[in-house]
Amino acid sequence: MKRDPKSSSMLRTYLVYFISFVVAVAILTKAVLVQVKEGDELRALAESVETRFDTLQASRGDILACDGSLLATDVPIFEVGIDPSVIEDSVFNAGIDELSKQLSALFPKKSAEKWKKGLIDARANNKKYFPIGYSVTLAEYKELETFAILNRGNLKGGLTKSAPRFKRIHPYGSLAVRTIGYVNDSLVVGLESSCDTILRGKDGHRRQRHIHHGVWIPIEDENNIEAINGNDVVSTLDIQIQDIAERALKQCLVDNVAEQGCAIVMEVATGEVKAITNLQRDKKTNECYEAYNFAIGNGIEPGSTFKLASMLVLLETFPDLDINSHINIGSGPLVFSGKKMFDDHTIHPDGRVTIREVFEQSSNKGTAKLITDYFGSHPEKYVNGLYAMGLNDSLGTGIAGEAKPFIKHPYDKKRWSKTSLPWMSIGYELRLPPLQILTLYNAVANEGKMMKPQFVKEIRRNGVTIQTIEPTVLKEHIASQKTIDSIQSMMEGVILRGTAKKLQGTEYGIAGKTGTAQLYNVEKKAYKWVNAEGRLERDYNVTFVGYFPAEQPKYSCIVVISKAKGRFYSAGKVAAPAFKEISDRVYATKIKGTIELEANENKSIDSTIRQANETSAYLKGIGADYTDMSTGNEWTRAFYSQADKEFIMEAVKFDSLRMPDVKGMNVSDAVYLLESMGWKTSFEGQGVVIQQSVHAGDTLRKGSVITLKLGKQ
Repeated sequence: MKRDPKSSSMLRTYLVYFISFVVAVAILTKAVLVQVKEGDELRALAESVETRFDTLQASRGDILACDGSLLATDVPIFEVGIDPSVIEDSVFNAGIDELSKQLSALFPKKSAEKWKKGLIDARANNKKYFPIGYSVTLAEYKELETFAILNRGNLKGGLTKSAPRFKRIHPYGSLAVRTIGYVNDSLVVGLESSCDTILRGKDGHRRQRHIHHGVWIPIEDENNIEAINGNDVVSTLDIQIQDIAERALKQCLVDNVAEQGCAIVMEVATGEVKAITNLQRDKKTNECYEAYNFAIGNGIEPGSTFKLASMLVLLETFPDLDINSHINIGSGPLVFSGKKMFDDHTIHPDGRVTIREVFEQSSNKGTAKLITDYFGSHPEKYVNGLYAMGLNDSLGTGIAGEAKPFIKHPYDKKRWSKTSLPWMSIGYELRLPPLQILTLYNAVANEGKMMKPQFVKEIRRNGVTIQTIEPTVLKEHIASQKTIDSIQSMMEGVILRGTAKKLQGTEYGIAGKTGTAQLYNVEKKAYKWVNAEGRLERDYNVTFVGYFPAEQPKYSCIVVISKAKGRFYSAGKVAAPAFKEISDRVYATKIKGTIELEANENKSIDSTIRQANETSAYLKGIGADYTDMSTGNEWTRAFYSQADKEFIMEAVKFDSLRMPDVKGMNVSDAVYLLESMGWKTSFEGQGVVIQQSVHAGDTLRKGSVITLKLGKQ
């Protein structure tokens, strides 16, 4: 039967409609399923592709000096790059040469040619990101925004940056860097460690949306969390005293060809540590650098500085002893259980010495004889006396790596021997860190009150003090007032009649004690040995520790020098001069000049030429509000302007061919000034410059040697 063509066509049409209907129903069903059942999941997937959470790094709090100067702070750094693909051809071609030159000027490790080639290659390869730097500062980024091409913004110029990270910097360089400390991925030391929970902030996070190649912008989200920056720590360190201590220690190491050393300056009344420096000398370059925190972390045999502790226990245990009474130490060595003890010099040929002379002349024999005579049958009383002063207890500074003192007890039969008592009395067979030695001497200066060494004064948030750290008393009285008075008198005698006569001639009093201790060589297992040349060799720690002004103590200080290989090795000739350099300059800038400022026109002021920081400190020290007109000059002087009714700090400029007036200056400043002008100097006496061999204003001839006479002003 023949099929009707018209009906066949209609059948095909219906079939197409039916198939289309089925497909439409399937699509609609799938759409409904996606919308209802899978919509949340797919929307979340799309959202995750287009957005992300970025960490907002918290800024670490600042560490400040006692006057608010920045010692450690965070600066933001960024990873910065360029997306060459968004830059129009005409803009790129017109600006690439200028941009390459600007990049080379800002980041000179690459030449302009290399910058240009890198950008052209990245663009040719259709790269979406070309790195500029991984640690770009905010100032550098701001400058980049002004460069050719990049000044068109990130959408047209292609400049992109990451969220900020933070880099720790020290504005004063290496000054007190070991005490300030540092932070890296695996290690936190110094104040950075002890105050870590205070300084460390809390990171946050923020959702960002991707808008085009490599560019993300922040968006509001209920889950965003702002970073909380850390609190600031105000330390006790004084920048000026710290600088004085470092300069003096560095010069001492170089002059005496020493391996390492430390110096600490403490405020007597509070225990606040005003300066602490630890330096090692490079034997090849003679440069000195901050190294291991020797002052806090290294227990040493203190040698003769420990005789103060022995005398304290002796006089406190036997209060009727008269320090002017005599003992006989003989003319030769004393023998203790077969072991000989010597003095390095003779006090009196007949061997009769007073207890005062034993201390002032640092007699090993006299100290050991006194301690063994009075404590030989009960050595535990001597050691218990040391313990009672807290000498075997950690100071608890909180500074990471603080060394624990070691003073053995007679009950420790494994360590105690028949020679322990006499040798401990002169500072051997025990170990104390230099800071602990200074803490004891500071207590004597403080009329017997022992203060805990303090490194932190305040905690601040956004410039507002939220916590004040009060001074801590460790021992209200380490000894009776009678004992303290006797010890103070003998410490002053060390300078007047004893082993530190080089410290005489100051306009203020110094009280202290020398200490020269032989170092035990672990490799040789001996205190002295024969070297390859057949000569007897030994190493020393030399120390001077004391306080000033002796008549009204304000600061205590310790200087320890290790393995000096120069002309001298004794404490009186190595460590004591460094102490004096520190005390002279601290006295001049922090103590001298307590001028009463009266509210009238008759203002008197010391107009001695000083370095700018010293003049500023002097004016602050006398409570003067002043105008700084020195314009950054190194040398300045202070004066009172009757016309302006104010104090002025002005610059002092010198003619290199004419003699300046250096009278009134301390010797180190005067010599530094004259030698920096190219002239040779010599000086005689002690104190400040009171005369100069060439009159101020006179013309200086080539090869002139200027002699300075020193004395009390």
